Amino acid sequence: MSGLGASAAAGAVGGAAAGAAAGLGVDMDVSPAPATVADIRDGFRRQRRRTDTDEDRQEQFALEQETEWRRTLQRELQLSSLEGGVLESRTVIEGWVSRVRATAEEARVAHEQAVAEAAALQAAREQFRQETEQQQQQQQQQQQQQQQQQQQQTQQQPQQQPQQQSQQPFGATADRDRAAV
Repeated sequence: MSGLGASAAAGAVGGAAAGAAAGLGVDMDVSPAPATVADIRDGFRRQRRRTDTDEDRQEQFALEQETEWRRTLQRELQLSSLEGGVLESRTVIEGWVSRVRATAEEARVAHEQAVAEAAALQAAREQFRQETEQQQQQQQQQQQQQQQQQQQQTQQQPQQQPQQQSQQPFGATADRDRAAV
C-alpha cells in the first residue's frame, strides 16, 4: 500500500474505532488527525479512568449514604433508648408514687386508729374517774351514815344506862327480898 492508502486505512481504522467507541458510549477525544493504535489505547485509558472515577464517586456516595444511614439509625436507637429510659424511669417513678401513696394511706389509717384509741382511752379514763368519784362519794356517805349512827348510838346509850341502873336496884332488891323469903 502506498502512503496515501495507508493513511486512509489508518484514518478508516481510527474513524471506525472512534465510531465503535462512540457507539459503546465511550467518550473519546478524536482529533481530525488520523488515530493510531496508541491514540485508541489512550482514549480507552482515559475513559477507564473516568469510569473508575465515576465508580469511585458512586462508591463514595454509597459509603456516605451508608454512614448517614448508620448515624440516623444510631440516633434512632439512642432516642429509643432514651424513650425506653424515660419509660423505665416513669415506671420507677410511678412505682415510687404508688408506694408513697400506699404508705400515706397506711399512715392515715394508723393515725385514725390512734385517734380512735386515744378517744376510747380518754373515755375509759373519764368513766374510771366518774366511777371512782361515785365510789368515794358512796364511801363518804356510808362513813357519814356510820358516824351518824354511832353518834345516835352514843347519844342513846347514856340515856339507856341510867334507866337500866335505876331498874337494877329495884330488880336486885326484889331478888334479895325473894332470897330472904
